Amino acid sequence: MLLTGLACRRPNTVYGTVAVAPGVDEAVDGAVVAIYTRPDSLRIPYRTVRVVPAAPLAHRAHFRIGNLPLGDYWLRAWRDSNGDETLSDGDLAGILGGGSSRDSAGRAFWLGEGWVYDVGEIELERFEELVVGVSGRRYAGDTLTRFEYRFNHDVVLSSLAIRFPFYGEYPDGNAPGCKLADTVYTSPGWRFNGAVMPTDTHRLTFRGTRAGDTFRITVVVCVE
Repeated sequence: MLLTGLACRRPNTVYGTVAVAPGVDEAVDGAVVAIYTRPDSLRIPYRTVRVVPAAPLAHRAHFRIGNLPLGDYWLRAWRDSNGDETLSDGDLAGILGGGSSRDSAGRAFWLGEGWVYDVGEIELERFEELVVGVSGRRYAGDTLTRFEYRFNHDVVLSSLAIRFPFYGEYPDGNAPGCKLADTVYTSPGWRFNGAVMPTDTHRLTFRGTRAGDTFRITVVVCVE
């Protein structure tokens, strides 16, 4: 009697280390490693694992991910340093191949059948993301609108443009200049010939530089 069938495929495994970058005074404990099957799916990992440090305050830890199908993969590591449960300013982050950008996929690698593959080391560096918080309110019988804004890092602001419902976009000529982190700045009262100022969605577009890099951030704020 002749028996035919499919041979069992052997599982594939990837392993490596995660290390905190030199000069970063923070332990690696609590970091996770995420593996991705596509470079454009960086917010939906195929699987995540926690690293295993040798000691509670260690700066280096091991990880291992098994039972993976054949194919191309990408790896990212992250430590939620500020406890907000999302990758944000102040966390530690790293990508296989170097860097910590939110949108960079890093270096890909291939897993063949039965492979046990050492990817080497992923370095965790301080993740920095420029964020501006904005609020807006109407005053003086709703005939004046004022905005307040605050950056989380020092910047040099080159322009601020505000788009009002029905009235279009207007530049704030007083906005350009150095802005210190965690300092509240005001876009002074806006009026349109004494008319009742609009509510609903306003768009504020900030342009400038931070540490030599240019930025353009548009924030949507609802004014009531």
